[in-house]
Amino acid sequence: MSQLETELKMSAIPAAIPHIIQRILSLPHQHSAPKKLTNLYFETTDNQIRRWNMGLRIRGVDERYEMTIKTAGKVVAGLHQRPEYNVELAQPKLELARFPAEIWPENTDLAQLETQLDVLFNTDFYREIWLVDFQDSQIEVVLDKGAIRTHQYELPIEEFELELKKGHVSDVIALAAYLGEKGGLRLASRSKAARGYYLAKDKPDLSLSVVNLSPSDTTAQQLTKWLSAIQALEEAIFANPTPPTITMPAMLALFSDWCKKQSDLPESMQQSLNGISPLTFTTATDYYHVLWLNFKLSSMAWLLSIA
Repeated sequence: MSQLETELKMSAIPAAIPHIIQRILSLPHQHSAPKKLTNLYFETTDNQIRRWNMGLRIRGVDERYEMTIKTAGKVVAGLHQRPEYNVELAQPKLELARFPAEIWPENTDLAQLETQLDVLFNTDFYREIWLVDFQDSQIEVVLDKGAIRTHQYELPIEEFELELKKGHVSDVIALAAYLGEKGGLRLASRSKAARGYYLAKDKPDLSLSVVNLSPSDTTAQQLTKWLSAIQALEEAIFANPTPPTITMPAMLALFSDWCKKQSDLPESMQQSLNGISPLTFTTATDYYHVLWLNFKLSSMAWLLSIA
Protein backbone atom coordinates (compact mmCIF):
# COMPACT_ATOMS: atom_id res chain seq x y z
CA MET A 1 0.00 0.00 0.00
CA SER A 2 1.31 3.46 -0.90
CA GLN A 3 0.64 6.72 0.88
CA LEU A 4 2.13 10.21 0.98
CA GLU A 5 3.31 10.70 4.53
CA THR A 6 3.20 14.32 5.73
CA GLU A 7 4.74 14.83 9.13
CA LEU A 8 6.61 17.29 11.29
CA LYS A 9 9.53 15.95 13.32
CA MET A 10 10.57 17.67 16.54
CA SER A 11 13.34 16.84 18.97
CA ALA A 12 12.35 17.37 22.61
CA ILE A 13 14.19 18.32 25.78
CA PRO A 14 13.39 15.48 28.23
CA ALA A 15 12.35 17.88 31.00
CA ALA A 16 9.79 19.50 28.68
CA ILE A 17 8.02 16.28 27.68
CA PRO A 18 5.55 16.11 30.63
CA HIS A 19 4.36 19.68 29.95
CA ILE A 20 3.97 18.99 26.23
CA ILE A 21 1.91 15.89 27.03
CA GLN A 22 -0.38 18.02 29.22
CA ARG A 23 -1.01 20.31 26.26
CA ILE A 24 -1.89 17.28 24.12
CA LEU A 25 -4.31 16.06 26.80
CA SER A 26 -6.09 19.43 26.76
CA LEU A 27 -7.28 18.68 23.21
CA PRO A 28 -9.92 16.17 22.02
CA HIS A 29 -7.97 12.96 21.48
CA GLN A 30 -7.83 9.17 21.42
CA HIS A 31 -4.90 7.69 23.31
CA SER A 32 -2.90 4.53 22.59
CA ALA A 33 -0.73 3.20 25.40
CA PRO A 34 3.05 2.99 24.83
CA LYS A 35 4.29 0.03 22.80
CA LYS A 36 7.83 -1.13 22.22
CA LEU A 37 8.92 -0.97 18.57
CA THR A 38 11.98 -2.73 17.19
CA ASN A 39 13.19 -1.63 13.76
CA LEU A 40 15.86 -3.22 11.59
CA TYR A 41 17.30 -1.03 8.82
CA PHE A 42 18.85 -2.77 5.82
CA GLU A 43 21.60 -1.70 3.44
CA THR A 44 24.15 -3.15 1.01
CA THR A 45 27.90 -2.78 1.51
CA ASP A 46 27.98 -0.11 -1.22
CA ASN A 47 24.96 1.80 0.19
CA GLN A 48 22.77 1.07 -2.84
CA ILE A 49 19.49 1.73 -1.01
CA ARG A 50 20.74 5.07 0.24
CA ARG A 51 22.07 6.01 -3.20
CA TRP A 52 18.57 5.45 -4.56
CA ASN A 53 17.39 7.91 -1.88
CA MET A 54 15.36 5.18 -0.24
CA GLY A 55 15.08 3.73 3.24
CA LEU A 56 14.26 0.08 3.96
CA ARG A 57 13.24 -1.37 7.31
CA ILE A 58 11.34 -4.14 9.05
CA ARG A 59 9.38 -3.10 12.14
CA GLY A 60 8.26 -5.48 14.86
CA VAL A 61 5.44 -4.76 17.32
CA ASP A 62 3.94 -7.48 19.56
CA GLU A 63 5.20 -10.30 17.30
CA ARG A 64 3.72 -8.60 14.22
CA TYR A 65 6.02 -7.42 11.46
CA GLU A 66 5.81 -4.83 8.71
CA MET A 67 8.25 -4.13 5.89
CA THR A 68 8.45 -0.49 4.80
CA ILE A 69 10.30 1.32 2.05
CA LYS A 70 10.37 5.12 1.85
CA THR A 71 11.21 6.67 -1.49
CA ALA A 72 12.43 10.12 -2.51
CA GLY A 73 10.43 13.02 -1.12
CA LYS A 74 11.05 16.54 0.10
CA VAL A 75 11.85 18.21 3.42
CA VAL A 76 11.29 21.90 4.21
CA ALA A 77 12.80 22.75 7.61
CA GLY A 78 11.25 19.90 9.63
CA LEU A 79 8.23 19.15 7.44
CA HIS A 80 8.66 15.82 5.69
CA GLN A 81 6.61 14.71 2.67
CA ARG A 82 7.70 11.33 1.38
CA PRO A 83 5.94 8.40 -0.34
CA GLU A 84 6.11 5.14 1.58
CA TYR A 85 5.03 1.55 0.92
CA ASN A 86 4.10 -0.95 3.65
CA VAL A 87 3.74 -4.74 3.53
CA GLU A 88 2.77 -7.02 6.43
CA LEU A 89 5.10 -9.97 7.04
CA ALA A 90 4.70 -13.28 8.84
CA GLN A 91 8.31 -13.13 10.05
CA PRO A 92 11.13 -10.53 10.07
CA LYS A 93 12.50 -11.54 6.69
CA LEU A 94 12.76 -9.35 3.58
CA GLU A 95 10.36 -10.01 0.69
CA LEU A 96 11.19 -7.19 -1.72
CA ALA A 97 9.10 -8.62 -4.56
CA ARG A 98 5.96 -7.74 -2.60
CA PHE A 99 6.56 -4.03 -3.15
CA PRO A 100 5.16 -2.47 -6.36
CA ALA A 101 7.58 -3.11 -9.22
CA GLU A 102 7.49 0.51 -10.39
CA ILE A 103 9.25 1.86 -7.29
CA TRP A 104 12.53 0.17 -8.26
CA PRO A 105 15.03 1.45 -10.83
CA GLU A 106 14.72 -0.29 -14.18
CA ASN A 107 16.25 -3.80 -14.39
CA THR A 108 16.71 -4.16 -10.63
CA ASP A 109 17.31 -7.82 -9.73
CA LEU A 110 15.34 -8.08 -6.48
CA ALA A 111 16.45 -11.62 -5.67
CA GLN A 112 20.09 -10.62 -5.96
CA LEU A 113 19.50 -7.41 -4.04
CA GLU A 114 18.00 -9.35 -1.13
CA THR A 115 21.15 -11.47 -0.83
CA GLN A 116 23.25 -8.30 -0.62
CA LEU A 117 21.25 -6.65 2.15
CA ASP A 118 22.25 -6.84 5.82
CA VAL A 119 21.10 -5.09 8.98
CA LEU A 120 23.07 -1.85 9.22
CA PHE A 121 21.58 -0.50 12.44
CA ASN A 122 18.51 -0.85 14.62
CA THR A 123 16.22 1.42 16.59
CA ASP A 124 14.43 0.37 19.77
CA PHE A 125 11.96 2.74 21.35
CA TYR A 126 8.64 3.04 23.11
CA ARG A 127 5.94 4.79 21.09
CA GLU A 128 2.94 6.54 22.60
CA ILE A 129 0.22 7.88 20.30
CA TRP A 130 -2.54 10.45 20.57
CA LEU A 131 -4.96 10.91 17.66
CA VAL A 132 -5.85 14.58 18.09
CA ASP A 133 -8.70 16.66 16.68
CA PHE A 134 -7.24 20.11 16.09
CA GLN A 135 -9.01 22.92 14.25
CA ASP A 136 -10.27 21.28 11.01
CA SER A 137 -7.87 18.33 11.01
CA GLN A 138 -7.09 15.00 12.57
CA ILE A 139 -3.41 14.74 13.48
CA GLU A 140 -1.51 11.82 14.96
CA VAL A 141 0.89 12.96 17.67
CA VAL A 142 3.59 10.41 18.40
CA LEU A 143 6.11 10.41 21.25
CA ASP A 144 9.14 8.15 20.72
CA LYS A 145 11.66 7.47 23.51
CA GLY A 146 14.54 5.04 23.08
CA ALA A 147 17.79 4.71 21.15
CA ILE A 148 19.42 4.20 17.75
CA ARG A 149 22.21 1.61 17.87
CA THR A 150 25.04 0.24 15.78
CA HIS A 151 27.78 -2.12 16.93
CA GLN A 152 29.85 0.86 18.14
CA TYR A 153 27.56 3.78 18.86
CA GLU A 154 24.26 4.80 20.36
CA LEU A 155 22.11 7.94 20.06
CA PRO A 156 19.08 8.70 22.24
CA ILE A 157 15.61 9.14 20.75
CA GLU A 158 13.40 11.74 22.44
CA GLU A 159 11.09 13.23 19.87
CA PHE A 160 7.57 14.06 18.81
CA GLU A 161 6.17 13.51 15.33
CA LEU A 162 2.99 15.15 14.08
CA GLU A 163 1.47 13.30 11.13
CA LEU A 164 -1.50 14.61 9.18
CA LYS A 165 -4.21 11.96 8.96
CA LYS A 166 -7.04 14.11 7.64
CA GLY A 167 -7.31 17.80 6.93
CA HIS A 168 -4.80 20.57 6.28
CA VAL A 169 -1.02 20.75 6.55
CA SER A 170 -1.40 24.27 7.97
CA ASP A 171 -3.10 22.74 11.03
CA VAL A 172 -0.05 20.55 11.65
CA ILE A 173 2.08 23.70 11.81
CA ALA A 174 -0.43 25.40 14.11
CA LEU A 175 -0.49 22.38 16.43
CA ALA A 176 3.32 22.37 16.58
CA ALA A 177 3.21 26.02 17.65
CA TYR A 178 0.64 25.20 20.34
CA LEU A 179 2.64 22.29 21.75
CA GLY A 180 5.87 24.29 21.74
CA GLU A 181 4.40 27.45 23.23
CA LYS A 182 6.47 27.07 26.42
CA GLY A 183 9.63 25.90 24.64
CA GLY A 184 11.39 22.55 24.69
CA LEU A 185 10.86 21.58 21.03
CA ARG A 186 13.20 21.87 18.06
CA LEU A 187 12.32 21.17 14.43
CA ALA A 188 14.47 18.31 13.18
CA SER A 189 15.12 17.44 9.53
CA ARG A 190 17.04 14.20 10.12
CA SER A 191 14.97 11.04 10.36
CA LYS A 192 15.89 8.10 12.58
CA ALA A 193 17.19 6.38 9.44
CA ALA A 194 19.43 9.34 8.59
CA ARG A 195 20.84 9.34 12.11
CA GLY A 196 21.36 5.59 11.94
CA TYR A 197 23.36 5.93 8.72
CA TYR A 198 25.37 8.67 10.42
CA LEU A 199 26.31 6.28 13.25
CA ALA A 200 27.00 3.39 10.89
CA LYS A 201 29.44 5.56 8.93
CA ASP A 202 31.45 6.26 12.11
CA LYS A 203 29.86 9.68 12.74
CA PRO A 204 31.34 11.77 9.92
CA ASP A 205 30.97 15.55 9.96
CA LEU A 206 27.65 16.57 8.44
CA SER A 207 27.97 18.70 5.34
CA LEU A 208 26.46 22.17 5.10
CA SER A 209 24.07 23.33 2.40
CA VAL A 210 25.30 26.08 0.11
CA VAL A 211 22.75 28.82 -0.59
CA ASN A 212 22.96 28.96 -4.37
CA LEU A 213 20.35 31.52 -5.38
CA SER A 214 19.47 31.89 -9.04
CA PRO A 215 18.03 35.10 -10.53
CA SER A 216 15.28 32.96 -12.01
CA ASP A 217 14.24 31.64 -8.58
CA THR A 218 11.02 32.91 -7.09
CA THR A 219 11.08 34.36 -3.58
CA ALA A 220 9.55 31.12 -2.31
CA GLN A 221 12.26 29.02 -3.97
CA GLN A 222 14.98 31.22 -2.52
CA LEU A 223 13.40 31.08 0.94
CA THR A 224 13.25 27.29 0.73
CA LYS A 225 16.98 27.20 -0.01
CA TRP A 226 17.71 29.50 2.91
CA LEU A 227 15.63 27.41 5.33
CA SER A 228 17.32 24.22 4.15
CA ALA A 229 20.75 25.77 4.70
CA ILE A 230 19.81 27.05 8.16
CA GLN A 231 18.42 23.64 9.13
CA ALA A 232 21.52 21.85 7.82
CA LEU A 233 23.74 24.16 9.86
CA GLU A 234 21.67 23.49 12.98
CA GLU A 235 21.92 19.72 12.52
CA ALA A 236 25.69 20.02 11.98
CA ILE A 237 26.08 22.08 15.15
CA PHE A 238 24.41 19.32 17.16
CA ALA A 239 26.15 16.39 15.44
CA ASN A 240 29.66 17.46 14.49
CA PRO A 241 32.47 17.20 17.07
CA THR A 242 34.10 20.35 15.65
CA PRO A 243 32.14 23.59 15.15
CA PRO A 244 31.08 24.37 11.54
CA THR A 245 32.95 27.10 9.70
CA ILE A 246 29.99 29.48 10.01
CA THR A 247 28.07 30.25 13.19
CA MET A 248 24.29 30.44 13.40
CA PRO A 249 24.30 34.21 14.18
CA ALA A 250 26.46 34.81 11.09
CA MET A 251 24.12 32.71 8.93
CA LEU A 252 21.08 34.56 10.26
CA ALA A 253 22.70 37.93 9.58
CA LEU A 254 23.11 36.95 5.93
CA PHE A 255 19.53 35.68 5.84
CA SER A 256 18.25 38.91 7.39
CA ASP A 257 20.02 40.94 4.71
CA TRP A 258 18.31 38.82 2.05
CA CYS A 259 14.90 39.25 3.71
CA LYS A 260 15.20 43.03 3.71
CA LYS A 261 15.55 42.97 -0.07
CA GLN A 262 12.33 40.96 -0.60
CA SER A 263 9.24 43.10 -1.02
CA ASP A 264 6.79 40.18 -1.10
CA LEU A 265 7.65 38.51 2.21
CA PRO A 266 4.85 38.80 4.79
CA GLU A 267 5.37 41.20 7.67
CA SER A 268 4.69 38.38 10.16
CA MET A 269 7.74 36.49 8.96
CA GLN A 270 9.99 39.53 9.32
CA GLN A 271 8.58 40.04 12.81
CA SER A 272 9.38 36.45 13.79
CA LEU A 273 12.92 36.92 12.46
CA ASN A 274 13.30 40.10 14.51
CA GLY A 275 11.92 38.20 17.50
CA ILE A 276 14.86 35.80 17.67
CA SER A 277 17.37 38.65 18.17
CA PRO A 278 17.69 37.93 21.94
CA LEU A 279 18.99 34.42 21.16
CA THR A 280 22.79 34.07 21.03
CA PHE A 281 22.87 30.37 20.04
CA THR A 282 25.84 29.79 22.33
CA THR A 283 24.03 26.94 24.13
CA ALA A 284 21.71 24.16 23.00
CA THR A 285 18.86 25.74 24.96
CA ASP A 286 18.42 28.53 22.42
CA TYR A 287 17.67 26.00 19.68
CA TYR A 288 14.75 24.72 21.80
CA HIS A 289 13.41 28.22 22.48
CA VAL A 290 9.86 29.07 21.45
CA LEU A 291 11.10 32.10 19.48
CA TRP A 292 13.29 29.89 17.28
CA LEU A 293 10.46 27.41 16.77
CA ASN A 294 8.01 30.16 15.82
CA PHE A 295 10.45 31.69 13.34
CA LYS A 296 10.71 28.40 11.47
CA LEU A 297 7.01 27.63 11.66
CA SER A 298 5.98 31.05 10.34
CA SER A 299 8.37 30.68 7.41
CA MET A 300 7.01 27.23 6.67
CA ALA A 301 3.41 28.43 6.93
CA TRP A 302 3.98 31.17 4.37
CA LEU A 303 5.59 28.75 1.92
CA LEU A 304 2.60 26.43 2.24
CA SER A 305 0.13 29.28 1.80
CA ILE A 306 1.50 30.18 -1.64
CA ALA A 307 2.23 26.63 -2.86
